[in-house]
Amino acid sequence: MLTTQAFHALVKYTEFAQSYSYATKSCRIEYKCPTAYIQLDGMTTSGLELVRNLRDTKQKKGSLFGTVDYCSTAMGQRLLWTSILQPLSSKTQKDAINNRLDFIELLIGKCMWCVLRVCVSVCVCESFTEVAQIFQYVSIR
Repeated sequence: MLTTQAFHALVKYTEFAQSYSYATKSCRIEYKCPTAYIQLDGMTTSGLELVRNLRDTKQKKGSLFGTVDYCSTAMGQRLLWTSILQPLSSKTQKDAINNRLDFIELLIGKCMWCVLRVCVSVCVCESFTEVAQIFQYVSIR
């Protein structure tokens, strides 16, 4: 809806500023909602505090975006922002969602093995039972 309104404003601007006129019914606009993503409205976005804090709308701290934003580049932050505001639809993108979940499982598994490797290599633990306890503690979190 907003896209159509923005396009209409652009057409009106070109007609006014550039003295250009379009013939009636010369342009047919048809808006198709992308089915791969869930469309979230503004009330949902602000109510769930996805990208902005409700108390201070200029702060991202306290929102989902502020909590999970560990991106080191601006491009990564924009991709994360877009991924939060346009989540994949489970009806049409089931395989993509499962691939992402499998990747997260792989990362978590590798992180746990890294913690175990560090514990053993630094000799933080005096016995293997302590290593097992640390590994179990990390896997619970």
